[in-house]
Parts: sequence; structure tokens; C-alpha cells
Amino acid sequence: MNDGGKALAARRPLLRARRDHLRARLAEKLPEWVCPRPAGGLSLWARLPGPISSALTIAAEAEGLRLAAGPRFGVDGAFERRLRLPYTLPEDQLDEAVIRLGRAARKVGRGRKAPASVKPVAVY
Repeated sequence: MNDGGKALAARRPLLRARRDHLRARLAEKLPEWVCPRPAGGLSLWARLPGPISSALTIAAEAEGLRLAAGPRFGVDGAFERRLRLPYTLPEDQLDEAVIRLGRAARKVGRGRKAPASVKPVAVY
């Protein structure tokens, strides 16, 4: 804690590389998703083509991914078109996560509205 920020300074380039890597893979595999480049932090906020975040996190769980749907970070169904995607893992694991996320997105229907029977669930 008293290293004068050396640990953070050493970690920043690695996190930037992983952020950019994840954004590139998402652009390739899920081009209809919009993933703005954050100035900092440890995750991307993907804008989905429809209100499918909660259904998508459930489908992703079946693929072995634990993610937090957008509504976990808002009230009254806010952020159902958003998905939080951490980029702290190594690139090979991020690649596998994007593959699994793509399968989950196909199951849900990339832009369809979540079925009424699916209630928002936080999976993280």
C-alpha cells in the first residue's frame, strides 16, 4: 500500500493490453455489440443490440462463464442492454470466454428481447 503507486504503474500496461485484446475479439465475434474503450478500470461495458443482458448471463453460466448482468448495477430493469465484461484474465482465457459468450448469445438470440419467464439474475 505504501509503494508509491509502483505496483499499479507496473500493472497498467498489462491491463491495457488485455482490454484492447478483449475489445478486438468482441469486435470480431460479436460485431453488433458496441464496446467503448474505457479510460481505466477493470472491465468493459458492452452495449447489446437488445434487452438481453439477464438472459445472456443465464445462458453464459451454462457455458461456464460467470458474468454480472447490467441490471445488477441499476434499479427497475436499468441496463438490460448492457453487460459488464472484466478483462483481468490472460488473453488465451479471454479468447475462450468470447467463444463461449458467442455461443450464449446465439442461444439467447443476439438482439431478441428476453422471454418474460426469465427474471434478472446476478451471476458473477
